[in-house]
Amino acid sequence: MMVWYHIYTFDQIMVNLNRMRDEKEADMTKLETARERVSIDVRPEEHRQIKMFATLSGQTIREFVLESVRARMHREQELREVSALTKHLDTDPVLKAVWENERDAAYDRL
Repeated sequence: MMVWYHIYTFDQIMVNLNRMRDEKEADMTKLETARERVSIDVRPEEHRQIKMFATLSGQTIREFVLESVRARMHREQELREVSALTKHLDTDPVLKAVWENERDAAYDRL
């Protein structure tokens, strides 16, 4: 039984690697550019204010609104996480000891 091996040159290997990289980048670009549209109606005065704040921060209205929404979602997530941690303070003796002790009470008075 004969087994044939194909010996690739360095150039052939590099061409294949570059092709695979380009295909992967194209797939990633498709994922990154997939978008959904969100439309909101605002009063003219609100639009002027949003436009002014966006301009002052060197952003487009889209960038400004998106950044603002992301910041709000981040704050909301942090609040949920803190709430989940503190929810069982009264019933969990370990958490209660960690959160309610004399050493940490000094920070409450600052």
